[in-house]
Amino acid sequence: MSSEDVRLRGRSREGHDFRTAQYSMSPCSKEKVPCKSILLAIALFTVGTVLQVVGSLLVTGTIIPAEYADKTILVLVLGVIAFLPGSYHTYLA
Repeated sequence: MSSEDVRLRGRSREGHDFRTAQYSMSPCSKEKVPCKSILLAIALFTVGTVLQVVGSLLVTGTIIPAEYADKTILVLVLGVIAFLPGSYHTYLA
């Protein structure tokens, strides 16, 4: 069976160029960019990074004495909680 015998259903071979058709935009890809979601992801990423840095400095005793470090672990945990979804969605965006 040669390639001339094989026909695509519902498509004519005349006037159809596969190379240009594969890069044409589909109707679904003409949607608007979700700017609010991207900004929220960047904000979560930034807040999470800042909280992790500040939390690390607090836990190590650089900013305050190390004897109060048990109360500052919460800042580090909140930083991780904000950083993980923020970094993932920023990567996807």
